[in-house]
Amino acid sequence: MNISEALKNRVLGEAYFLRAHYHFILVQLFGGVPLITVAQTPQDDLRPARSTREEVYQLILLDLEKAISLLPAKNEMAATDLGRATKGAAIGMLAKVQLTLGNYNETIALCETLQTMGYSLHTRYSDNFNPATKKRR
Repeated sequence: MNISEALKNRVLGEAYFLRAHYHFILVQLFGGVPLITVAQTPQDDLRPARSTREEVYQLILLDLEKAISLLPAKNEMAATDLGRATKGAAIGMLAKVQLTLGNYNETIALCETLQTMGYSLHTRYSDNFNPATKKRR
């Protein structure tokens, strides 16, 4: 394809981010699910075996690490790209996955990384649901 390296990296990062996101939902609901990481052909098994919960989480962690390395930071993106996955979103999701796995030290380190990137929480929880206090960044 005749596209820039930056665009290629962003699209790959978004794909890794989305695959991790959807596998995270699936593993929380169903435990181990079949992992299909390569393109399928008509000759492939239409009933792949379930992977273990641990294998699914391993793929999620790998995908998020790849997404973090490929995605741009929010302040590096054009206004027309608002709503796309960013490095901060991938780090935030990785923190959530680590928290789910009980890896509290990793979770704290990731949240501290997010703070250095300019992300913060409201001081009052109820402000998250108040349109007047919506943070715009």
